[in-house]
Formats: sequence, C-alpha cells, structure tokens
Amino acid sequence: MLFHSFDSPPRGDHGLRRRLLGGKGAGLASMTAAGLPVPPGFTLTTDACQRYRSSGWDETLDAAVRDGIAQLEERTGKRLGDRSTPLLVSVRSGSEVSMPGMMDTVLDVGMNATVEAALAEATGDASFAADTRCRALRSFADIVLSAPADAIRSLEHVTAPDDLAAELAELGLTVPDDGVEQVVAAVRSVFESWFSPRARHYREVEGIDHSLGTSATVQAMVFGNLDHRSGTGVAFTRDPATGAPGLMGDFLPRAQGEDVVAGASTTLRLGEMATAWPDQFADLERIAEVLEHAMADMVDIEFTIEAGVLWMLQVRRGKRSPLATLRCAIDMAEDEAFPVDRAEAVARCRSLLDDPPSVAVGDRPGEAHTVIATGLPASPGVATGVLCTDPDEAVELEADGQSVILVRRETSPADVHGMAAAAGLFTLLGGLVSHAAVVARDWGLPAVVGATEAHLTGEGLVGPGGLAPLGATVTVDGSAGTIALGAERPARREASEVETIRQWARSLSDRETSVASDPAADDDVTFPVLRALRIKGMADEASIATTSGTDPSEVAAVLARLTREGVVHVEKRGLWRLTDEGLAAHALRLAEAVTGIDLDSLPYDEFLVLNDSFKQLCTDWQMRDGVPNDHDDDAYDAGVVAELAVLDRHVQRLLSQISAVLPWLTHYGPRLAASLVRVSNGDPKAFTGVLCESYHDVWMELHEDLILTQGIDRAAEGST
Repeated sequence: MLFHSFDSPPRGDHGLRRRLLGGKGAGLASMTAAGLPVPPGFTLTTDACQRYRSSGWDETLDAAVRDGIAQLEERTGKRLGDRSTPLLVSVRSGSEVSMPGMMDTVLDVGMNATVEAALAEATGDASFAADTRCRALRSFADIVLSAPADAIRSLEHVTAPDDLAAELAELGLTVPDDGVEQVVAAVRSVFESWFSPRARHYREVEGIDHSLGTSATVQAMVFGNLDHRSGTGVAFTRDPATGAPGLMGDFLPRAQGEDVVAGASTTLRLGEMATAWPDQFADLERIAEVLEHAMADMVDIEFTIEAGVLWMLQVRRGKRSPLATLRCAIDMAEDEAFPVDRAEAVARCRSLLDDPPSVAVGDRPGEAHTVIATGLPASPGVATGVLCTDPDEAVELEADGQSVILVRRETSPADVHGMAAAAGLFTLLGGLVSHAAVVARDWGLPAVVGATEAHLTGEGLVGPGGLAPLGATVTVDGSAGTIALGAERPARREASEVETIRQWARSLSDRETSVASDPAADDDVTFPVLRALRIKGMADEASIATTSGTDPSEVAAVLARLTREGVVHVEKRGLWRLTDEGLAAHALRLAEAVTGIDLDSLPYDEFLVLNDSFKQLCTDWQMRDGVPNDHDDDAYDAGVVAELAVLDRHVQRLLSQISAVLPWLTHYGPRLAASLVRVSNGDPKAFTGVLCESYHDVWMELHEDLILTQGIDRAAEGST
C-alpha cells in the first residue's frame, strides 16, 4: 500500500506508522483519530519514495497519486479544476525524523485561471483569488520547476496572475493547467528534495540515516489569506529557548503557512492573536494541552484559521535548546499529569551532562563594544566570531579555524551548510519559529532574528548602533537579542536545572546499588521479570511469565518480593509495572549481563532488514488494494502466510546466532514458531493481533529487547 488517507492509517504501532507516513503524516493521522480539526488528505509513504529512488516515476506511483486524489475528492465533495466546487491542495514532505525546512513544500496546487474565477465568485473577493493564484504560480515555479531564485525575486512586483504566468512562460517556466498533473509533479519534487544537497548536509550534521526517505502528504487547502478573520501561525507548547510553560510562537493574519516559517516576513507574537481572536486562541490552547499530554513532551504545532475556524496542519516534537530540554524534562517529571518519571527525565537529559548549558550572571565584562542592532532572542547563549554574510564563505572561514557569525536577511534551507559552520546566527527578518530560529535552537547555536531596524550593505551590517564591517569581530547574544562589535566574554554559571538532573541521576544510581546489594536479588528469575516488565510497560503475571520465559509460580514469588522492595507496583486489573527503583534495577542488571559481551558482533543490521520485511507483511495482511483486508480471498492470505514462513526461517537462523551471545533471548525462537503454527492453522488473531501472543506481539518484544540490550535510542533508530 503506497498511500493512506488520514482517517485510514496503516495498522500497527506508532513506530510503524511513523516509518511509513513520516512524522507529519503520522501526526495528522493521530490528530484525525482524536477528532481534532484536520483538513482531510492522504500520505504517500516512504516506501513510495524508496520505489521512486530505485525505479523512477512509474505507473504504480502515478496510480497511487490518482487514487489518493479520487478518494480526497470524494471526502471533500470538491474536485481539482472544477468550476463550481474547486479543490486546492498542499503537498508537503515528512520524514520519520524531523528535518525542519530541509525539504520541499508546494502550496495551492491545482490552481489555474478557471479555479481563480471560481474562487472569486464563491468568496466575492477577486483580490483573494488573484493572490492565491499568484502564490500558486510562484510556489510551483520555484519548487517544482526549479526556477532561479533571482528570477522569482524579479517578479515579486507582478500581482496580476495572467501577467505573472506570461512572465514565467517567457522564462521557460510553464505551470500546467491540469490539477492532477500539478499534484503528480509536486509529489515527485518532494521525493527529489530528500536527495538534495541541503537535506543531505543536514542529515550528516544530525546523524540521520540517508536511506529513510520521505513521505509526501497531500492535504486539502485551508486559506489563512482568505479574509480579515483568517491567518496562520506556529505555536510551541513551551518556550523552546527556555522551556518555560505557555504557548509561544508566531502568527500572521491574512497569510499562508510559508509566510511564517520561511523567515521572510515580520511576524506577530502569538500573544497578539490572543488579543485579536480570543475564541480561536482559546481553542488553540485547549488543543495544545491535549497534544502535549498525548505526546508527553513539548510539541510544535502548525495551524491555520480560515474565516474564524481553527484548523490543525501539523504536530511534532518541538525542537528546543539544551536549557529547554532540561526544564521540560524536570517540569513534566514533577507533574503527575504526564507519564514522565525522574528516570525518564534523566534519560532525556543525560547526554547534556557532559557539556551542560550555562546562563549569564551579573555584569557582562568584556572588551569595549558597541551594540549594532537588536532583534528577537531566538536561541540562548553568546558567540563571538568574524561577521560573514555568505554561507559558502562561512564554510571556508570555519575550515581555516575561524569562528564565524553568519548574518543574513533571512535563512533558507539552501544556507544550511553555512549555518552548520557558524558559531552564531543573526537575521534581519523572521520570527521565533522561522527557519533560522528553529535550526539554531536544535543545534545549540546562539541566534537573534527579526532585527528589522538593521540592513545589509556591501560593507557589512548597518544598524541603529552604526556599522559592523564584513570580517569584523562581533558578538551575538541569543539571550539579550543583540549583536555588538567586539568580543564579549560574560561571566557564566551552570544552569540550575543541571544540578537537579545530576541529583536525580545520583539518587537513581544509589537505588540501583541498594537493589544489587540485596542477596535475594541475585536469583535467576529477578532479571527476566524486570526485563519483561521493562519491555511490556505493564503486564499481568501470565504475560510476564511468557515474555520472561520463566515458570508462572516463580514469577508470583519474585513479584511479591519486589513489591516489598518498592521495585514493582500492581495497578488495577492485576497489571504490574516497574517503579523508578525498578527501572534503575533493570538498568543495573542489564549492564551486568552485557559486561564482557561484544555487542558490535550482533547481526543487528541483518535483523533490521528482516524487520522492514516483516512490517511490510503486516501491512499486506491487514490491507489489500487500499482497503482493509476482509480475508475473503484464501489464495491471497495463503500467499502472505507463505512469505511469513520464509521470513520465519531467516529469523530463526538469526536468533540462533544472537542467542549464542545473549542467552536470555533464547525463548523468542520457540514463541515465534508457535505463533506461526497458529497463523497457518487459521487463527485470525495470530498474525497481527494485539496482546494475544501473536507473531507481531512476539516480534515487537524481540525488537525492544534488542534495542534495550544494545542501549540504542529508539527515537533515533531508523527502523522504528
């Protein structure tokens, strides 16, 4: 299945959905399932991108796009190019791992002169229709037709759509009238953007697997540029620079989404939306709270308001500064409303303890300097370097060992190589959720954006405080929102949140030692029970016995003892879970178990190949020809089962190698074999059923066990 509608995502866990649909597609499916206001649409999967990579655009991909469009037209009651009920769509990228701004987005796809006239008639606003068509022409020419940037800029003054189309045609840039043809071309462009130099460079900086691919989401347009009750924005549920709670972001009335995130416009602070449109802001606050608690993390939301109605366009884990990472983890661990404990908070922040964030204290002594310009404090910290306005030159200077402050009118994905080489960023335009701000926070770069009173000349940066020449030493203060001449070395101290996480880590370590020193903890059953609960989260005694491969009577005795020690706790319905002490005890016992074992020798990459094949088989079992499989075709089902049997032979061979190194995984082979027998005998739940010892259940436990054993970060692992 190469595409899924938002209201009919692939069956399976969130990891499978995220791998197939990308973060954007999975988020839209989740919000749709939760009943939140999401414009309908469908997502071409990452498998479609991989097919395009290996075989080019073929009839199968073309048919998938056309089938998806047909279903969307049926859902909306609108049609691409229709004179009476026209449909316009956006086409957006979305990989499994967030890559903000690195890949392509095409808006207002399906627009032509006929649709412009229809929109003008339907809304009574010819200027809105003309604006939307001009946006469509520029977006398609820029992204899909790869028009030179200077050519697009040279046509910014053209506001009549027919004139703009004629000017583009003279440049050899013809936008097709056919809406379906536009969508197909836009999807191809999104897939191509995965392989672009800027996206590849970003993945190299972030350590993202090049083989993941991107999805392409096709979604019915809602128009933030429609009227005086329309607008668009981006909101974080907490301040991504500091972690302080409360909605923070940018907003623009009578605009479309790219106007906000591209950084080329001067945006309004989100608080101004609360004043202008209190009802819509209250709706946004309510939805933000729902999403933050559902994801148990700070989230980043894209939204549009069309004629007073709020629509959700994206949700994802919010990129944030190291300081905000600490603050968010601590606050959520202390808030009972979040399923985050201190052990989880420590795990989220442990990587920051080697190079902890700091904050300025007292006066700011340094060399004499002059503040040149002030903007919005987008990413905290102070950085000093030579002023540079060219990304290519920034790379060269950094290679020569110089610290660089990159100053731009605004940044775009094409600048990512220069941003990676810089010690700090400064932009004249853009708000707190602009491309420069988001990337800077994610990379821990001090940054200031939206310095609208400054401008660039051939000599350098000119602001209210004077001229900072090219090549001059300047200091960017991402907390104060300034850029100044000279080198500044303010007094700094470690952020107080760092010591909180250290204390929690020490406390957890003490508990680990306490559990380990108990002679009763050395029996042969404790570790399997701890491991089973760590894998399953919560489970009854029978499931713990099955997952741990131990006798049920022994499990009951161990659970009784671990309860007295505070290591486990029983919830309602007889479900057991680990406490913070239990998580620490498991971590300690696992560390002891793998001591002296060469984990690099495990054939884990080979397992991941099989894992991808198994996920595809699950999809084939559950879906057929774009609709749920009703299992009325015995020949089709038998073919899928036969493929599962072949896969089982490969995984059994692999498990024999793995179990020789990790003996506590020995029981997975027999469990998978028993599930396969049930599948072959026609048990309807034995293939992909949930909580019934299905093949899928056992496989997921095996994968989680391998991840825990190797200390892999599941969020970053390419196969989740």
